[in-house]
Amino acid sequence: MTPLGNEKDIDILDRYIYGLSGQEETTEVEERLRRDVSFRDTYNLLLSVSEGTRVDGLSEKWSQLRSIESNISEDGGIATEQETKSNITEKKKKRFPYIRIAIAAILLFLIGMTAGKIMKKNNEIVMPVAELEPYIRHETIRSSQKKQLLTDDQQMAYNNYVLRDFRDAKPLLKNLWDNDRDTLALYYLGISQWYSGEESKAKEILELPFYNTYEKPY
Repeated sequence: MTPLGNEKDIDILDRYIYGLSGQEETTEVEERLRRDVSFRDTYNLLLSVSEGTRVDGLSEKWSQLRSIESNISEDGGIATEQETKSNITEKKKKRFPYIRIAIAAILLFLIGMTAGKIMKKNNEIVMPVAELEPYIRHETIRSSQKKQLLTDDQQMAYNNYVLRDFRDAKPLLKNLWDNDRDTLALYYLGISQWYSGEESKAKEILELPFYNTYEKPY
């Protein structure tokens, strides 16, 4: 599972995901998403966890479970005043491994549920960042010193595609093709469909004459 970044990055990405970033911060986030793989993976992880479920919530649950473990171990069950210290210690030793096993099982269950949501999102094929590189044909590093060549609609669609958010990218890319006859957007739509499990639709696009020299995932 991809680890979360530091707290500062998480706060920045939270604001960006929920549309609370200012214009300057939004620009900085998008710059980092293009060039910083770790930052981009943190973004994908936060974006994938639905209904505000966060992996850092598992840490809180782990702390709660550890607290329960500590209380049970310290109490030594329902010990009477007649029990000697050696008897209490012996009981703790016997009980402790079972408490550990139970807590570990609960923690693994929670992690598994969260991982399942992240790794299988809307039946899309999970792919590493590097695997998409051969299918990116536009400039992904924006320079503030030169004129922006992409329209706002292209930036939004292409960014979702580069970040492997194919579910959101597909309708945006289709609109670019339908409205502007953007052949690169159509190519990206075919790649997005392929990695969303829609192989036959993807091949209909990728076999068009425009893309004879383009890389294909099959």
